[in-house]
This record gives sequence, C-alpha cells and structure tokens, in this order.
Amino acid sequence: MMGVMSAKHPRSRFHHPNLWLILLLAAVLSGCSLSTRPIEPPVVRISGVELMGEDRVRLDLMITNLNPEPLDPSRVMLRVAINDQDWVASEQAINWQVSPSARETVSITVPHLDPQVLVWLKEVGENQRPSVRWSMTLALSLAEDQTIETKDSGFLYRVPGQTTRFR
Repeated sequence: MMGVMSAKHPRSRFHHPNLWLILLLAAVLSGCSLSTRPIEPPVVRISGVELMGEDRVRLDLMITNLNPEPLDPSRVMLRVAINDQDWVASEQAINWQVSPSARETVSITVPHLDPQVLVWLKEVGENQRPSVRWSMTLALSLAEDQTIETKDSGFLYRVPGQTTRFR
C-alpha cells in the first residue's frame, strides 16, 4: 500500500524570513555601489570658432555628459593647438551645467597666443586653404577637488560667407 500524502503544501523557499532580509540587504548594498561610480569624462568637440578681433576668440564647445548625474564644473582649463601650434591656453571660472546623459553647447571667449594661427585661419576664411587641424585638452574642476580631463582633435572649415567663423 502506498503512503498517504499530506494535505499540507510544502513551504515555499521565498516565504522564509531570512531570505527576504538577505535580498533587502543585497538591494541596499547594490544601490550604494552605484553612487560611488567614477565620473566618466565628457566627450567634447569644437563646434564653432569665431575670431573676435586680433587677440580673442570665441570657442563653441559641444559637451556630451555620459553620466547619470549632472556635470556641474566650477573651473575649466583649456588648451587648443592649430596645426600643432599652441593657440589657446586658458584657465577660468565658469558657470556651465550639462544635464545627465545629455549634450549641451557652451561658449567660452579666451585670448589666443600665436599670430601664425590667425594667418592660417584667415587663409581658410578666404578659401586659400581648405582646413586646419585642431587638437584640444580640456580639464573640468568639479566639487571635492576632483578634476576630469578629456582630449579630442579634428579639422576646422570655414562657415560659408563668414570669413571669421569656422566649424
């Protein structure tokens, strides 16, 4: 004769009180580990250059924030070279904020250093030269004495009909 089966259902392992406590603790600890994640450097491109007389330039920078938190720097350190000639070297306080996982265009007006670069840019503006190569290093000072740095490079071409603007 076969044994009689009990009418009681076996306890589910998910109803065990210690298991819920362990799952809750794991969820809290995983949430804490996300908040200590290092900040990813932004992707920065020169989206425009405008000569402002013989000694200053306005740079339009396209900043892509790859982080889930806003990027809110207090200072910027910027170095730009044109055709491997140092052209801009500046450090200044800024009031920029880039939303989480977003792209913003910001502008900065700075003095430029090398008059030869002006000659090259004027040649581009007058269609005597097709483009110039640029390279940039940008460092942003964040809260708690934290600095993030990024580098990029590309080419500048004239904006049609505007001899002092490039992109």
